[in-house]
Amino acid sequence: MAANNILRCTKVASTLNTKYFCYNSQATYKFLIKKVPSLSCHQYITQNHFSTVLSSRQSNNRCYLYSLSNTLHSKSFLSTHINNDRYNVVINDPTAATSTELSSHIAQSLDSSSAAAASSAADASAATLTHATPITGELSEAVSHLAEPTLASLGLCNWTPVGLVQMFLEYLHIGWDMPWWAAIAASTVVARILLLPVLIKTQKNAVLMSNYMPQMQYLQAKFGEARKAGNTMEASKCANELMEFMKKHNLSPLKNAIFPLMQAPVFVSFFMGLRAMAKAPVESMSTGGIFWATDLTVPDPYYITPVIACSTLYIVLKIGAESGVRMENLKMAKYAMQALPIIAFPFLINFPAAVLYYWVTTNFCTLAIVSILKIKPLRKKLNLPNPVPLDPKFAMPKKGFISGIKESIEDQKVLAAIDDRRRTDEMRFLKAGIGPVPRTYSYDPTKPRPSNAAVSAKQRQS
Repeated sequence: MAANNILRCTKVASTLNTKYFCYNSQATYKFLIKKVPSLSCHQYITQNHFSTVLSSRQSNNRCYLYSLSNTLHSKSFLSTHINNDRYNVVINDPTAATSTELSSHIAQSLDSSSAAAASSAADASAATLTHATPITGELSEAVSHLAEPTLASLGLCNWTPVGLVQMFLEYLHIGWDMPWWAAIAASTVVARILLLPVLIKTQKNAVLMSNYMPQMQYLQAKFGEARKAGNTMEASKCANELMEFMKKHNLSPLKNAIFPLMQAPVFVSFFMGLRAMAKAPVESMSTGGIFWATDLTVPDPYYITPVIACSTLYIVLKIGAESGVRMENLKMAKYAMQALPIIAFPFLINFPAAVLYYWVTTNFCTLAIVSILKIKPLRKKLNLPNPVPLDPKFAMPKKGFISGIKESIEDQKVLAAIDDRRRTDEMRFLKAGIGPVPRTYSYDPTKPRPSNAAVSAKQRQS
């Protein structure tokens, strides 16, 4: 077969690096040619015009294009890296080339030091052909088992948020020739940059809340004492003071939730998209990882990635708390922050490595952004307020974990008793309005009261 002879050429490596692309409904086949000698004399840009360049775009490798032949289609070309360690043959229009032409012109593109060996290999493959056969069907059949199917052919990539994430990942992987781990990291960085304005606004409100938190806690303590004492009027007064204070300084606890709420759809889309790609599975993701976790479709067998994810999650929560609301008087929140990574670890060990790659990258991006936002000139440029020291006047007494829990339980009991008493008073008031009048006297006040002499006479008769 013509296509099989091409693939058996010593300069053509039919490996898993062979990819199938589809641009503008046009078939494109990409072959990897290895062990090519130096071609420094041929480093020039071809004069042909190509609609699509499919080659490595790594930062340290420039790509040079070489025309295979004038008889081939103008969109067929040969490309290599500057280090000349491999070739990529890309055929955008297989119908315009024959296997004989392809084999011979691959050999002609090599330098003189290896032209003889390559030509002999090409002649050997071409000698088996009785005539020039178009390679369209045979080429498709020969590389079908090596081709990388599109995500759409696997039931992925639609116009939902999850599908758009998968489209973007495929674009980075195919269009920019990125491995899957790099595509996941790059897409995560892009998402974090798009959400950066919201993060800056959230940080601004968090610092304001932190600066005025002691005064707010002081007013909240007064409100709590008034409620526990059952002084409704004083409690209402303290509540109004707290509302006026927050309105005066433009404080709102809900503003701190804007960034988490906006980040949640992005996180869920990446999570569901990567998990669906791992479950499909996308075969190239099985070798698209790095270091110890090369298979992105299965959980990390060494548990290293979950440990990194939990560790960075703890640091993110800690730094976020320090740059926002102080934790001195929020012991419960501090303990919950410390327990969350431990609680999450049993779940993370069952996630595919692709999901954990995204999670770890997100955490590192957050750490980098928070660290950058601590630079004073940048804070001044972005109009971010600086944290102020705690005023001793409003310092609340520090409480331990156990004592804090006991105090919270006692406060709940007191508030429950106050609510019960209020409901009892309401029920008595309603009953007094619609029920019979209870007797609180020894005689009927609607009748004339007998004189003392009559009462004394009645008592003597009895």
